[in-house]
Amino acid sequence: MDVSHNTYKMDRAWMTERNSLEELSKWVSTLKYAYLWKRPSFRDDADYFSLTLNFYGKDDLLKILDQLEIKLNKVPNDAPKPIPGQPYSFKEFEQFKSTIKDFPEFEQPGHITLNNAPTFLWIEKGEIHFTFSGQNQPYSISEQDFRNYIVVEELIKTCELGERVNRSIESNVGTLTLKKYPFLNG
Repeated sequence: MDVSHNTYKMDRAWMTERNSLEELSKWVSTLKYAYLWKRPSFRDDADYFSLTLNFYGKDDLLKILDQLEIKLNKVPNDAPKPIPGQPYSFKEFEQFKSTIKDFPEFEQPGHITLNNAPTFLWIEKGEIHFTFSGQNQPYSISEQDFRNYIVVEELIKTCELGERVNRSIESNVGTLTLKKYPFLNG
């Protein structure tokens, strides 16, 4: 696998280890707003569909989330906070809220459901990240994950948020696109 200068060619055997070439071809040629991420090495072991929307400030974020009917939970001022360097058991650590770093008054959404489609939602640095993976098997993508993405894609279209799609992931190592892999164009 050549990973120099942000261009590389992923080995077909590696690419198709968890999914058939036919599945990958169908998915990659159908995606309008999302990208298919295949782990480029053993160090990042999850495959997923990734959709990212850009936002510009808190009011813009809240407006987009409102359009998508996503409500953020406020973190109470008296919510417990971890003390750096202090060890915690898993049960103790569960009491702490993951906050949106730019807007710490809000909790990260995490695992949510949009129009009956499960997704993982994370907000940071002006980006709203949706990932779809693991519906049938952890760390893998399936037709069900693809269908869940399609439900959210339709919601993005309906809310006219297509111009908010962030395309920067195209150049990331592990992103499968028709430009990098023309043979995926069924």
